[in-house]
Amino acid sequence: SAHDQGLAVGVGWERKHWRADIGTSAVGFRQRRTTGGVSTAGKIGRLSWRLALSRRVQTNSVLAYSGLPVPHRSGSWGGVLASGLKLSISRELGGQWGSWGNLQAHHLGGTGVADNQRYAIQGGIYRRLADTSDLQARIGLNVMALRYSRNLEEVALEHADYFSPQRYLAVSLPVQLHGRINPRWSYALSGAATYSQRHEDAPYHLAKSANSSNTLSYQLEGRLEHRISSRMYLGAQVRVQRSEFYDANRFQIYSRWTFADRLGLVPAPPQPVDLYAEWD
Repeated sequence: SAHDQGLAVGVGWERKHWRADIGTSAVGFRQRRTTGGVSTAGKIGRLSWRLALSRRVQTNSVLAYSGLPVPHRSGSWGGVLASGLKLSISRELGGQWGSWGNLQAHHLGGTGVADNQRYAIQGGIYRRLADTSDLQARIGLNVMALRYSRNLEEVALEHADYFSPQRYLAVSLPVQLHGRINPRWSYALSGAATYSQRHEDAPYHLAKSANSSNTLSYQLEGRLEHRISSRMYLGAQVRVQRSEFYDANRFQIYSRWTFADRLGLVPAPPQPVDLYAEWD
């Protein structure tokens, strides 16, 4: 199977309602990309919003992320970037209820890869079952609609082996629980079951047929964090995703150091380190 390795480097800045970063997909990859983004956020009554402009590498596959050698030729192809806008909103509905949503539009392109357009709308509602400083639990209902202009899911020139259906609709039922064991330990448990429908046109410039499918999938995740000192935290995260077409596992052990003393309660839920490619 294809593989590659490199070091993703980035630097970020955050203050009040603004956040910005700049970096690289990974030093050592066949296709190295400059990435970054800027976002601003605010609040109007019970409505919170965030607007982000970003340029992020796609991590769906080795071809999309780092590129592959062109067969029987010199050079490589792949290394897909998604550049565009995302508007996120959330609103407290009163009592134990809340809602959220986002709209996004991105242009995708890479070396030797056909251009693509991605449009998505997501939203959901949730109900809190517990809401104290040391224990929070909620259930919800989420809906997502997604569209790509071209099917580029193959491992072939002009393609980049990334998920790109022409119609995709998903409904999920998430459950979340997080809290503190004591002032130094926090945890989070979550799970979601998802039903999705997708349609893919024939792969771009390839003699293959269109395809439609319905899929059930699930995701489970656990986190644990410990405050070692007033400035040092140590934590772990485990995530498992399973579907008919996609199996993914993530495990990380992380440490976090702050520049100033924090003598209060450990954050709940735990705050694992985000992959730089997903920092939006």
